[in-house]
Amino acid sequence: MKFLTIDRGTLVRLGCKIVIIYFLLIGLVFKLSAVVPQIINFQGRLTDLSGNPLTGDYSLGFRIYDTDTGGTARWAETQPVNVSNGLFSVYLGSYTSLPIDIFNPATPGQAGTDKWVEIVISGEPLSPR
Repeated sequence: MKFLTIDRGTLVRLGCKIVIIYFLLIGLVFKLSAVVPQIINFQGRLTDLSGNPLTGDYSLGFRIYDTDTGGTARWAETQPVNVSNGLFSVYLGSYTSLPIDIFNPATPGQAGTDKWVEIVISGEPLSPR
């Protein structure tokens, strides 16, 4: 019976290659986990004052607030949106990055706080938020 023999130098080189590949893969995993996009899929229905669904291209503004009325927007962006039979879908944060801490509580240790999204069309904020 014949056994496969590997000299010490070959074994050391093989071990070094395995360790290098291992660390490259670990680095790649950390790199990929660091690039998670900060975006929110947001869908809505847009109608006129009579409740009829709108269709067409619109410039919609989106703002995120800490309060349901008044206050200062914590984030805002405007994007071109195609509305079909009143329905639209956008990715908030795709034009203006969302702050990484936008959903963090004001006080450390406190549970997450509520946020309100306001939509603006033709300069008019839609109500309620």
